[in-house]
Amino acid sequence: MIQAGGKRWWVACALLVAALVVAPAKAQSPDEQLAAASALFDAKKYAEAAERLEAFVAKQTKHERFGAAALALGRCYTELKQYPRAVTAYEKAVASRDTAVFSLAQLGLGEAAYQARQYSKAAEALDAALQSRLRPEQAAVAGLWLGESRLQLEQWPAAEAAYQRLILEHPRAEGIDAAWFGSGLAALRQGKKDLGRQRLEDLLKRFPQSADRLQARLLLAQTDMEDTRWREARTQLETLLADAGANKQPEVRRIADEALVRCLLELEDFPAAARRLEATLAALPATDATRFRVHLSLGHCRYR
Repeated sequence: MIQAGGKRWWVACALLVAALVVAPAKAQSPDEQLAAASALFDAKKYAEAAERLEAFVAKQTKHERFGAAALALGRCYTELKQYPRAVTAYEKAVASRDTAVFSLAQLGLGEAAYQARQYSKAAEALDAALQSRLRPEQAAVAGLWLGESRLQLEQWPAAEAAYQRLILEHPRAEGIDAAWFGSGLAALRQGKKDLGRQRLEDLLKRFPQSADRLQARLLLAQTDMEDTRWREARTQLETLLADAGANKQPEVRRIADEALVRCLLELEDFPAAARRLEATLAALPATDATRFRVHLSLGHCRYR
């Protein structure tokens, strides 16, 4: 649903890694380990950098640059998409209480935990990160991850609050359309139908190219169907199915197809329902278990 993390917030992390470089005192010294890891990080050789940083973090727990090294290690694992290992590294950076890296470590922990689907841990870290002085682009992406984490936890009021804060404070942020969608969905899940509808309709008006537009139309249609507003639901579903993007989201298209047939049956537009059922049958494999149910519905339409 939401593609969080478009901003390269971790530029500040890269600067901290660069700051690890010091003149090596002697071969194999901790400072030389950090200098070598920094050079590898700058060259985007994250696996090699992670190996050196792991060795440093495991042994040099009292070193003055331990927190920065753990932060860099977390970034390496994030770049390698090894998110559970990134979570562990960022937790060490947070535990170091190094004020120079603390807020970035919380932000990195939130990202890694979110990507690892550890949503409770992500939400806790992102809440902490947002209480610090983040750059606007960092605060925006943290707010987006926080809203999505709360949404995944089905903490609807908290999710809505996170999204609304993002919309108010960073209205032009990358991915802000996802915040409008999430805010609308969270409102609907709390039974605030009018507010949820309004936010989803605003999304469609403000961001016609949003990746969430199909899901928004489907939610609007389903809400209308719950309220027996069959004509309004039909309009939403027909618009959704006419969208070229619907072919790229087959599950959404399947649900919309079924919902539209129900709307047509409720409206007693049996010819239109029959045409949609015929098209559905033509697309279904011969062994598909749902063919029997579609045949029954089609027979009903033809009878009527």
